[in-house]
Amino acid sequence: MKVSVTATGPEKAPPMTCPFCEAPVPADAVNCPSCGTNLRVPEKGEAPARTLRVEIQPEAAIAKPLPELRDASTYLVKEETSASSYQLFLRTLAAGRKGFCITRVFPEKIRDQFGLGGVPILWLSNVGKEDSVRPKDLEKLSLSLEQFLSRDRGIIVIDGIEYLITNNNFITVLRLVQALRDRVAMNGAILLFSVNPASLDEHQLHLLEREVDQVLDLRG
Repeated sequence: MKVSVTATGPEKAPPMTCPFCEAPVPADAVNCPSCGTNLRVPEKGEAPARTLRVEIQPEAAIAKPLPELRDASTYLVKEETSASSYQLFLRTLAAGRKGFCITRVFPEKIRDQFGLGGVPILWLSNVGKEDSVRPKDLEKLSLSLEQFLSRDRGIIVIDGIEYLITNNNFITVLRLVQALRDRVAMNGAILLFSVNPASLDEHQLHLLEREVDQVLDLRG
């Protein structure tokens, strides 16, 4: 008696998304093609990577080519997520510059996903944790940034300006931007503000654009 066997191909892996930027990623991807996040799950007993990865994502894999950043300059980066700002930040760190990160995202998540071992990260949060700053305490935030700028001619990324505006008022945050731009220029540093234009009204966005040296529209 003949037995009929129907060959079936391997089951397709379910679609995956990046845990950081939520972009779709191939099932066998090691890094997110959108933001560069390391998607590799550490094996049992293996500690997550804590050292800076210098394998910067190729420009062909992102929506738009990343521009070269100039010293003593402040940039407003228009993007739906903060992925492009972090790519610019990582590329500058890989060139040997010191970095400082201000973010609304829990710092350990940022460290694990981008390999930012040794990079100081200040968390915008009301929990009162060490290495955090309350969003209404702009004086502490400004002082921390000024101390970094006085020590290092490095790069700062601020991912969470919308959160600062929500907890204060726009004019107060705009004054902070103005003061930081002057400090950055005096110290030959670089400052990146990551902003989702959809989170601000047109007038607010226009005022922010006037207070930076260059606007980078890196939306897809």
